[in-house]
Amino acid sequence: MMGGTALAQAIPLLVAPLLTRMYGPEQFGALAAFIGVVTVISVVSTLRIEPAIVLPRDDGDAANIVAVALVTAVITVLLVSVGALLGKAWIHERWPTMTAGGWLPLVAPTVLCMAFAQTAASWANRGRQYRRIVGGTILLQGGTAAVSLLLGALGAIHGGLLAGRFSGHFASAAWLAGSVRSEWQAVARSVTPARAVAMLVRYRQFPQFNLPYSLIGTASRELLLFAFTALNFPEHAGFYGLARSVLYAPVSFLSASLSQVFYKEAADTIGTPGFEALANQILRGIVLVMTPGFAMFVIWGPEIFALVFGAPWRTAGVYAAIFAPVAYLFLFSSWPERLFEVTGRQRRSFGIQLTFDLASAATVLSLLFGGFSPTTTLVAYAAIACAYHCTYVTAAFRVAGFSALLLVRAAVLATSVASIAVVVMLGCRWLGSVRGLWVALGLTGAYTLGMLGLQVLRRQMPSLTGQESSA
Repeated sequence: MMGGTALAQAIPLLVAPLLTRMYGPEQFGALAAFIGVVTVISVVSTLRIEPAIVLPRDDGDAANIVAVALVTAVITVLLVSVGALLGKAWIHERWPTMTAGGWLPLVAPTVLCMAFAQTAASWANRGRQYRRIVGGTILLQGGTAAVSLLLGALGAIHGGLLAGRFSGHFASAAWLAGSVRSEWQAVARSVTPARAVAMLVRYRQFPQFNLPYSLIGTASRELLLFAFTALNFPEHAGFYGLARSVLYAPVSFLSASLSQVFYKEAADTIGTPGFEALANQILRGIVLVMTPGFAMFVIWGPEIFALVFGAPWRTAGVYAAIFAPVAYLFLFSSWPERLFEVTGRQRRSFGIQLTFDLASAATVLSLLFGGFSPTTTLVAYAAIACAYHCTYVTAAFRVAGFSALLLVRAAVLATSVASIAVVVMLGCRWLGSVRGLWVALGLTGAYTLGMLGLQVLRRQMPSLTGQESSA
């Protein structure tokens, strides 16, 4: 999972310097708004019941959950299609970016692709078929990059990024649905309306709590993009969208590679010492490997973005420096979120999410309508987001029954490593803006690769020792 996901996440990062020289900030802003809209709707499309596919012992029960997810997805897509057709003029009047970008007709089919992919991935996770999940992720990123580059090279800059994103989702959905089709067909006779309703009732806590939690959480994460585009700051939406996508690359990597596996392990072994040891190992690994990279963006963000993506994107580097602490803390809260589902404590996670999301929405809207700049608004939003991630991961570990010292030790280690990294990054500035940047990049890259190799080696040592003992 980690190897394949790393490849998938590397694709958009490798092609981004080319895309930023083909497309401008406004096109990236339209893409970010499109992704935000389809992501929010995709949450509703399956009622967020697809994670429950992992839980039943009987494959027939799981197949009926699949049926519930797909039927609600089709209904949602039909409603979205009708709404987009009838309300196009109304939407254009209030949110011109949606229609000006030319992506309104792509919303419904993209949502359908995402719903099928999410459902198929949950089924694959049920059987620990992680290669299938990775294949879908690689096709999503690879298809998006290939079509975006091709259309950009042909000069189709107004719709190239949008068409690329849809192509990636279509390829991913086709792969995942095709890979599990035979397994679905084998249990298709188990699917009946009565049994599907029974499964919906049995796992009603997913649509009851996961749906509003995920919907509000997703909308909150996209809040700045929606606000910037709605209030006529399309370039700033593009700057923020690029900064967030770069910073969230390791978050997406960890979430995609660890979340599915961690969820399955939690469903099977939560409450055991081994499961707590697994969580502790993940925490320490994230701190030791990832911390210096985010510290580098805090100190050198503007220079990095100007170097990699071109001088016009320097403002995106400023946004990256501001948003880096949020993305760093998201590393720790992205993969343990399923602990609330396994323990049946979704009500608690929903309460935390709702509280902070209301605070974020009130702050962002009041600042922008009050005449404050997008940069000032981002600073305030980032402060609230940092508080949210700290609260969320603390609550997740508490419902799992982990020792309080687990997070305390991780926090102390993170503070120590971050402080050293910041001092080193500031020291590099004495070498000048150009030489210092290259030295900072070299030191950070060497440290990250070395520490990652050390973590892998330490992980393999017990098995190697066991082999020598048996020999």
